[in-house]
Amino acid sequence: AEQMKMKGIPEVHVVELAPQVMAPLDQEMAQYLHEELRRSGIKLHLSDGVSAFQEPVAGHGPIASASDVVLKSGATLQADLVVLSMGIRPCTKMAKDIGLELAPTGHVKVNECMRTSDEHIYAAGDAVEVRNTALGGDHVWAVALGGPANRQGRVCADQIAKTPSPSVYKGTIGASVVKIFDLTAASVGVNERTLKQKGLPYKAVYNHAMQHASYYPNALPIHLKVLFDPS
Repeated sequence: AEQMKMKGIPEVHVVELAPQVMAPLDQEMAQYLHEELRRSGIKLHLSDGVSAFQEPVAGHGPIASASDVVLKSGATLQADLVVLSMGIRPCTKMAKDIGLELAPTGHVKVNECMRTSDEHIYAAGDAVEVRNTALGGDHVWAVALGGPANRQGRVCADQIAKTPSPSVYKGTIGASVVKIFDLTAASVGVNERTLKQKGLPYKAVYNHAMQHASYYPNALPIHLKVLFDPS
């Protein structure tokens, strides 16, 4: 959406089935992103989804060259270009067919050597379940990020090549960052929603400060939320 707007497309809509954009953030933190998107001219349709694509219908305004996009709320958007970005799911049918152990989410289970339940098969990347180093213990998760996938691939290579001191993969902490117009949003670890789902105790601290002394020129606000184990 940002790139389309910056390329001069006059009207850009984002339709999101969830009540917020950028799911790793907690909802109150995502509000800053919503404000920035709207300030930059992006029209947000939250808690709404696409129910149908239809041929452009006369009477809805200028005939779109692509289609009318009908939302679940009943609204209709005219679109010259539609980009579908609906998340990812692991494509692990082949792993299932050959009998590899899968997680309930469908991701391939691996150990710290990136070895699957078959000692002769290794797996890495978005389709594997790894240790959650943010929570520690036996907690696992699947994180679709380039950095962890790269490191997992290197571990696989070390293990397969039987290097003298092969590396192991100790887990993913889930650090990510994204720029949205003039705003930068970042997250690491798990969010409050995940902690509630797992029934884990936590407390939250908010800090709304400047990134440097406020009396010094060009000071900008930072909105920080930290979740921690009270014990």
